Amino acid sequence: MARKTIKADLSVKGLQQLQKELETYKKELMDKVERYTVELAKYGIEVAKSNTGNFGKYIAFELKTEPSKDGCKAVIVAFDRAKITSVWKTKEGLKSAEVSPLLMAEFGSGQYAQNPNNIVGVGQGTFPGQKHAFDEEGWYWVGLDDKLYHSYGIDPSMPMYGASQALFETAVRVAREVFG
Repeated sequence: MARKTIKADLSVKGLQQLQKELETYKKELMDKVERYTVELAKYGIEVAKSNTGNFGKYIAFELKTEPSKDGCKAVIVAFDRAKITSVWKTKEGLKSAEVSPLLMAEFGSGQYAQNPNNIVGVGQGTFPGQKHAFDEEGWYWVGLDDKLYHSYGIDPSMPMYGASQALFETAVRVAREVFG
């Protein structure tokens, strides 16, 4: 934003005019802060959408904004459009579990699970009731067709982590575009 010079006479009328100009400048600045925040968040959503891997049709993103004393707060919200039901066969019969596509895309599963920020309870071996996460050769399960299937898990595509990294990398560029 270009530096703006405001001049005023030291009179009641001059100071009233100065007050009006400052209020106008403050509104322009707050509008630009909101535009900056929204544009940056929209870019983050684009990046996140492009990193959903095979789960894209199950994941939605939303931008929520609210005013704050410093201008505007924007939050990128990611959520599952639907859960995926995984079904497999055991000696006891069919078992199933609901799986969050968003969590699978963000963190992966099995030996491919990642935790780039060392979040407690996330990563390989943290799924409740898991028994084979650290098996060197992955694990097997019986499919509905009575065949054994081998798996190492699912690679994470990390849509939200990727979006956060992209926001850090583009914040200055977007600021220059908005504020001049």
